[in-house]
Amino acid sequence: MSAVIVAAGVFHMYRDELLQLNMQELYASIRDSVTTGYLEPNGISPADFAWPDGSLLDWDYFYEELLVTYAMSENAGADFSFPETSVYASDANKVIFDAAFAGVLNFLEAQEPYEGEFVNTIFYDRLDADHSLIPANVTFE
Repeated sequence: MSAVIVAAGVFHMYRDELLQLNMQELYASIRDSVTTGYLEPNGISPADFAWPDGSLLDWDYFYEELLVTYAMSENAGADFSFPETSVYASDANKVIFDAAFAGVLNFLEAQEPYEGEFVNTIFYDRLDADHSLIPANVTFE
């Protein structure tokens, strides 16, 4: 086996492990933000919380609209602000997703400086492709 193939394999293994670590940090940031931004202010116990249905278009809006709006703000050198109105199925879902996205923002700020490919890999390649990842990995116990 050539050294190039071994090196490439080690790089991919390291990259995958690093991505898994980043994903766990992202999940923890979302959990903390939803806890402080939604559960606690609304007096909801973690045991009673359930993520919105994964089949709702709300998840697409969360990944696509909020992230695109954030990226456009960053590129323009402007501050990101949550849209006043939304296309979420309910006001409660807007509050949940805004709290979750605040966790995403906290995660990204902790990672700065980061490359666009970092965001693309985590958000578009992983999370937007599988809406079940956040509900499956961000649990409240």
